[in-house]
Amino acid sequence: MDAAESFRERNTKEAELVSEIVTLPKSGINVRLAPLRPEWIMAHGLLFHRMTMNVGERGKALTSEQEILEFAEMMIEAMQAVFVEPRVRLNPGRGEIPPWLVDNEDALFAVSWAIEKAASGGGIDLRAMAAWGSPRMA
Repeated sequence: MDAAESFRERNTKEAELVSEIVTLPKSGINVRLAPLRPEWIMAHGLLFHRMTMNVGERGKALTSEQEILEFAEMMIEAMQAVFVEPRVRLNPGRGEIPPWLVDNEDALFAVSWAIEKAASGGGIDLRAMAAWGSPRMA
């Protein structure tokens, strides 16, 4: 096993340990979700901050094609980090699903759940962490 596989395996095991079975509101499907890790939030910096501060607030809709594309990419990455069972992958294998099978309402619920769990579970101010920014967004 190489180092990359070791990191993936460790992260998968950690996600399984802290995950919970949650019923998605629109589909009614039970899934296993994990809180977003602080490292994931820091790696996504300003884009994550904009997503958590702006999405869903009235009068702050995503307007440009670039914003919509960035949000879609962020949601796919967040879903891949949050969904433990089934796993969400762009190129799914056995027991995995593509992100477009998850209804938008269910996807937003799952990511919001993961953000709230991360904030409440570790006493971490996630918005402050995300506001630090990241090299790829600078």
